[in-house]
Amino acid sequence: MSKSITVETDAPGVESLRLTVSFNAVTPIVAMPAFRMYFNAVEGSSLTERVLLRRADGQPLEARVVGTTLERGLRVELAPAQGSEPAIGKLTPQRGDQWLVGTIESAVAGSHDGLITVATNDPRAPKVEVPLIVRIRATIEARPSSVRLWPADGGPGGASLLVRLAHAGRSAFEVTGIEVADPALVAAKLESSGSQQIHSIRITLAEGVTVGQGTLRTTVRIATSDPARPLIEVPVEVIARHEAARRPVPPTPASGFGATGDGG
Repeated sequence: MSKSITVETDAPGVESLRLTVSFNAVTPIVAMPAFRMYFNAVEGSSLTERVLLRRADGQPLEARVVGTTLERGLRVELAPAQGSEPAIGKLTPQRGDQWLVGTIESAVAGSHDGLITVATNDPRAPKVEVPLIVRIRATIEARPSSVRLWPADGGPGGASLLVRLAHAGRSAFEVTGIEVADPALVAAKLESSGSQQIHSIRITLAEGVTVGQGTLRTTVRIATSDPARPLIEVPVEVIARHEAARRPVPPTPASGFGATGDGG
C-alpha cells in the first residue's frame, strides 16, 4: 500500500515536495483461495470445502481445530498437504502446509455466519479465526415467504397476493394439495397445473372479513411431490388497512443452521 504526502517548504525553488510512503502488511498465516470457508448449496446436498493454510515465514505449520460456532451439521478437520496437489490461487501446496477441510452432509436449509478457530505453532498468530459462511437454500422456496393482507375498505387494498413456489434446482414438481388452517379468514387457490419448475398460488381474504384492533394470523400449508420439501408453510397475517403502510412485514424465522451464528 502506498500513500503520497505533499509538503510545503520555504526553500527557494523547492516550494513543495511530494513524498511517497509505502508499506507492506503480511499476515502471519496465509490462506488460499480466500481467508474464509464458504458453503453455498441447495438443501440435501453433501459438500466439502478446503482452505490451504501456510505460515508466511516459510516454517512448517502445525495446527489443530479448537472449535467452530456451527456445532451441528459441519465437520471440520486439518490434513497435511502432500505437496503434489495442483496450485490453488497464487499458492502451490507444499509439505508443511495444512488443509482446513469442512464437510456438510445432507445439508439443511438455513444460514450461518460465524468462525472456525484454529490454534497454530506460529508465535505471531497462536490463534487464527477463519470466517465461516453457510448459505443453504431450500429445495423449493416460497416468494414471498410470508403474506400480509388487509381489507380494501372501498379503496386500493391488499386483499389478495400471488405466492410463487420455485425449485432451486430447476427441477419440475407438482403441488399435490393446499390446506388453509383458518378457511374463514383466507382462501388459497393454485393457479398453475401439472409438473413445473414454478407454481403460482393466490392467497385471498375470505368474503366479509373485517379487522378491528390487532392482527389475525393463519397458515397456508402446501404439499408438493418433492421428497426433499414435501410440505411448505406460508404464514399469513391479516391487519387493518390503516396499519398496512406503517407496519413492515416481519421476517420469517430462520430454520436449519440459524442466522444468528449460535450454531442452533
